[in-house]
This record gives sequence, structure tokens and C-alpha cells, in this order.
Amino acid sequence: MAADQHREVPQTEQPKEDVPASPIGNELHQISSNASVYDLHPIELTAHTLLSGSLDHLNENFKNLNQSQVILYTRLRLIEDRLKSYYTVIEQNQAEPDELKEVVSRIKSLKKRLLSSVKTLKKVEVRVERMEELID
Repeated sequence: MAADQHREVPQTEQPKEDVPASPIGNELHQISSNASVYDLHPIELTAHTLLSGSLDHLNENFKNLNQSQVILYTRLRLIEDRLKSYYTVIEQNQAEPDELKEVVSRIKSLKKRLLSSVKTLKKVEVRVERMEELID
């Protein structure tokens, strides 16, 4: 039995790395050969290879979202400033009901005068047309 304990255990040959024929396999082979340099696990490299495109796209989407949020925020600030100035103008220009009645009555009287002037002008135009016809 002592002889059995000192028997050498045959070493198994390390399998040679087969380079797959597919482009993804070649990429994974390149990454896995570089893995020893960076001490990364092949599963990490595989996940990185599969997700890097998606992550880049996701990062770009987040950048675009951030830019659009900045634009929206700026527009909202402009609208808010305009509303504040509008409310300020309204508060400063509030008139008493009596003042409004006076202004409305003045507008009505001016409208009546204007309508009477338009009627007079039409009469004058008709007369001028008659005179032109007589002259011709």
C-alpha cells in the first residue's frame, strides 16, 4: 500500500484553445486572451461584450434626456417669468367699477359719433359720384 501512496498522478493535458469560426467567437477569443492581462473573468468579458453596445446606447439616451430636460426647464422659467410680469401688470392696473363705467360710456358715445360720421361720409360720396357723372 505504501507503494500506492507514492504513485504519480498522471497530469491531464490542458485543452488547446480552439478559435471558433464565428465573428463573435473571434471577438470573445480576443477578449479572453486579453483577460489574462487584465485579470478579468471570461464571464465578465462576455457580459461586457454583449452589453457594451446597449450601455452605450442607454448612455446616449440619458444624455439626450438631460438636454431636453434643460430645454424644458428653461422654457418653464420663461413662462413663469412672463406670468409673474402679467400678474404684476394686472395688479397695478386694476380700476374701480365707476371708472370702468365712465370709460365704457365714453366709448359708446364715440361709437355713435363715428357711426353718424360714416353715414355722413356715405352721403357725401354719393353726391360726389353724381357730380362726377354730370361733369363727364
